[in-house]
Amino acid sequence: TQSTWGAAGLMVERVVLLLAPLTYIPISQSTLLLFDCTQLVNRSWVLDSDPAVSCFDSEWFSLLPFALAALAVYVLGLPAYLGIKLALARRSLESPVTVARLGAVYLPFTRRFFWFSVALLLKRLALVSILMFLSAHQVWMLLLCMALFGGFLAVQLRHGVLAAPLHNRI
Repeated sequence: TQSTWGAAGLMVERVVLLLAPLTYIPISQSTLLLFDCTQLVNRSWVLDSDPAVSCFDSEWFSLLPFALAALAVYVLGLPAYLGIKLALARRSLESPVTVARLGAVYLPFTRRFFWFSVALLLKRLALVSILMFLSAHQVWMLLLCMALFGGFLAVQLRHGVLAAPLHNRI
């Protein structure tokens, strides 16, 4: 029946919203790996992670549609989906239905920062991107990582984004 499908959909959504933040970094890294190419002295392009694998050849192009799909659905799609769901629910965050569906995503944060889980996903994406695409530029990589973590720490300390006040001081 339709109510069974609705309950199953709700359960799948809850599982995805609980597990996705845990798997976001490794899946994003695996997805972006195909795009991390480096030009060698002989002007050929290879994967930065495995110089034995050529970029922009027929094998690379055969994997491109899968990488683009994973990029659209998971790497960019998950934060977009979560952001849209939270934006649509922002006026009913106290409703039992909203708490049941999305509570695990926004309840750890204060009401004002109910959207912060999306920011944390984007921080994870920024971290993966910095570490992957700037691996040949360690100084820039270090500076950007420090800025990323320092900026999030400053926001947390200044605005107290976490619902438990003690967690904003540690």
